[in-house]
Formats: sequence, structure tokens, C-alpha cells
Amino acid sequence: MVRMIFPTNVVRLGLPVVLAGTVATVGLLVVGRSAAHENASSITRTVSDATAQGACPRVVPPGDRAAEKVLEAVRSDIGRLYPGKNYAEYRVTALFALAPGEFVPPEARLYRQIAANASGCGDRVARRSWVVLVLFPRVAKLGTSLSQGVVYAAKTVGGWSLWYRYR
Repeated sequence: MVRMIFPTNVVRLGLPVVLAGTVATVGLLVVGRSAAHENASSITRTVSDATAQGACPRVVPPGDRAAEKVLEAVRSDIGRLYPGKNYAEYRVTALFALAPGEFVPPEARLYRQIAANASGCGDRVARRSWVVLVLFPRVAKLGTSLSQGVVYAAKTVGGWSLWYRYR
């Protein structure tokens, strides 16, 4: 694994990913830091299609090494959100924290809104989550949008897990 940490907590990773006997290389840019300093707020949960994927997570602050833990959650849990042999091979193209004030791409605000509103899980869950962008090469021949996945990961008292699939 190659890891470079810059003052803004930008991490560059090159990791092998194994799922269903398939090995893929993950080369990605990770941007973020722990959300441990954020203020907790109350949330209002609305009913949406996200709740059909499972209950909203009871999140805790991400803590140290969050990016590595998110990748571990992807390796162990992506098959649940993307079942089938066409999704057995994947490549993580990016991941970043959704905590406000992080050094993240401009699109982070959109992903935070999706986590809070489309998922029905509220702002507190969104702020403590990470978004993971995934490419499925076997599905790419069927269409670009079909080959791109967006999942959300968060740390709970039980550990890290993927809690929502946007596409």
C-alpha cells in the first residue's frame, strides 16, 4: 500500500481488492478527516426508498484511519448491495468524508444531501458518513451509468458498514 498524507489529510491509496475470487486494484484519492469534532444534532427521519434498503445506521464519529476502514467495509459488504456475477469485479475510484468543512470535491455537498434526504436518514448520519464511488468494468459494456455505483459507509458501534446504495 502506498500512502501519502498531506496537511489537508489527502490520502492516496493503491490497494488490491478481492471479491468473489476476483482481484482488482484500487487506485484512488481519499479526502477527509475524522468528524470527531462535529456537533451532534437531532435528526428527523423521513420515509423514503433508503429505508427499504435497511434501517438508518446509528452512527458514531469515524475516528482515526477512517479511509482504510471504509475500504475494508467495501471489500466485505459490496456484494450485499450489488449482487450478481457482473458486479463481482469492481474498482473504487474515489471516496471522501461528508463532514462539513472537509477538503472535499465540490460535489460533496450533493452527496451529503443525498445521504440526508434521499436516504431519509437525516443530516447527522450524512455528516458522519463517507461516500464511495465504484466502477464495475463488466457492466460498462452495457452502459456507462450502469457501471457506476455510489455507496455510503458509516461507523456504528458494531463497526464500519455500507448503509446505502444510491445507484
